[in-house]
Amino acid sequence: MAVLHNSGTVWALIMLVFFLTCLVSGHLPLILMIAMFQIMIFREIIAMISEPARDKKLKWNKSLNWYFLVCTVYYVDFQSFFEFFEDSILQYRVLSILASNHRFISYGLYVAGFVFFVSTLQKGYYKFQFAQLCITHTTLLLVVFQSHLIIDNMLNGLFWFLLPAGLVIVNDVFAYICGITFGKTQLIAISL
Repeated sequence: MAVLHNSGTVWALIMLVFFLTCLVSGHLPLILMIAMFQIMIFREIIAMISEPARDKKLKWNKSLNWYFLVCTVYYVDFQSFFEFFEDSILQYRVLSILASNHRFISYGLYVAGFVFFVSTLQKGYYKFQFAQLCITHTTLLLVVFQSHLIIDNMLNGLFWFLLPAGLVIVNDVFAYICGITFGKTQLIAISL
């Protein structure tokens, strides 16, 4: 039982240090952290649903998944960046062109990816390939758009990121404290 107490204390301290680091780090490191989490979650979900035997025969399947991730991140997140860093972007001609034609570029990238998907269709694998495309798009919708909303809130003020993160941390810490103080037996096998 002492190991469980120490483990909970260690995780409580890790969450506290993480929260304090978030307080002092600023926007850019937090955005990069969220982007890293987003990529890791996408990779895990795609790895979970992919079938290695079929993927070996369809050589562009994984590349297309990652291409659609890049296109979606560019579409949803870069618009917010262009608005947030507007003064800096206008100083550079290339970034200014990217910002002013953002939606057209995003649309062109998506259409190019879809055309490439159609060109990679192989007889006997249509159902599998379209299922993979649907799963990829559903994953993008759930992972990338959710991350985009977190980043958008953060760009409206760091408070809107720190408040929910702080509430989750406080909830976990007090659930742990109440469990240690008042809990005599485990409710389910997973609870500590």
